[in-house]
Amino acid sequence: LCVKGIVAAEKQFHGIAVAYPPFTLQETTEHGMSWELSKAALKTQGYKAIIEFAPWGRAFSDSKNGKYDGVLIAYWTHDRSEYFVYPDCPIAFVTTGFFKKAGRTDITYSGDLRDISSLDIGVERGASMG
Repeated sequence: LCVKGIVAAEKQFHGIAVAYPPFTLQETTEHGMSWELSKAALKTQGYKAIIEFAPWGRAFSDSKNGKYDGVLIAYWTHDRSEYFVYPDCPIAFVTTGFFKKAGRTDITYSGDLRDISSLDIGVERGASMG
């Protein structure tokens, strides 16, 4: 959970997230483990937590521009740290990886991004791989 400035005085936290199972879930009432942890932490401080879901680009932009109190969950990047406050102790750790179509023996990856620099790789708009 990263937050934008000071939360509204009425003790309500209005967050936005992208469905990213198991961390955030849109189709359940619990909304995933990261939301449940964040909601419990906010409750200890007297805040009622409300969550909405949107595509990542909109969630980040709307939170950055103050429409929401925070965005759940967001990798730390230097650019994002200029707009958001991240917790000292992350609530989740995520490992990312590359997937290729079965049978594509022409694609190899050693851990050096130059290995795949000639390929077209799809990522979610506005997303960061850490």
